[in-house]
Amino acid sequence: MSSPSPSITYPPRGVTAYTSTSGPIHAPNLEALDLLRARPDYESCMPTLSSPELATDWDAHYLLPNPYQNPPTLDSVTNPLRVSHAEIDATWDPYKLAAMITRSHQDMNILDHTIVEVQREKYDVDRILDDAERKRNGGRYPDSWTSYSSFSGRGWNSDDYRRRRAAMCNEDITPSRQSRANSGWDVYKLREVFSSLQTDVGTKVGRLANVETELRRKVLQLNRLL
Repeated sequence: MSSPSPSITYPPRGVTAYTSTSGPIHAPNLEALDLLRARPDYESCMPTLSSPELATDWDAHYLLPNPYQNPPTLDSVTNPLRVSHAEIDATWDPYKLAAMITRSHQDMNILDHTIVEVQREKYDVDRILDDAERKRNGGRYPDSWTSYSSFSGRGWNSDDYRRRRAAMCNEDITPSRQSRANSGWDVYKLREVFSSLQTDVGTKVGRLANVETELRRKVLQLNRLL
């Protein structure tokens, strides 16, 4: 199902555009707002929201509870917030956009952390594989370098891996992206920031899938050797 257009979701009470020379100007529809945004003195715009809209707690709806103090759950790793660009363009509520931006920052932190953990796991497997090759040639790494304790004979499962890593990293996730979007920003700026973050999240999701696939391949190779 296609997302509604910005003209269909345009706030019923209109949007106030702020200009440097004429002050605030009410735009009752998207066409009027487009004309105001084309002016050289245009600065920003803010929709006029209803009381129920203003009362909505978007932070409670979108943000993860204690994403940095607690281990990441499997769901927070596998289900980051994903919103299409068409849906972003049709969103007018600045508080909703700001909350979704903050959630995407959380998702990026969790994805970055998880990618690093997968890469560490892959490095551990590589050391064990390298040690197996060295044994064939009469040499080996110290036993402390090549412990097999983190891998079970039944093979490797990505969900099981994520649960194990989540249980091990109570203190590892740090909020490298802490900035919160200001809901008072121009709504078009909020959309632009959120759209860019969504592209970054998609890239991170793809990268995580790639490194997990590589790790899975390495572990299968390891299971055949040991």
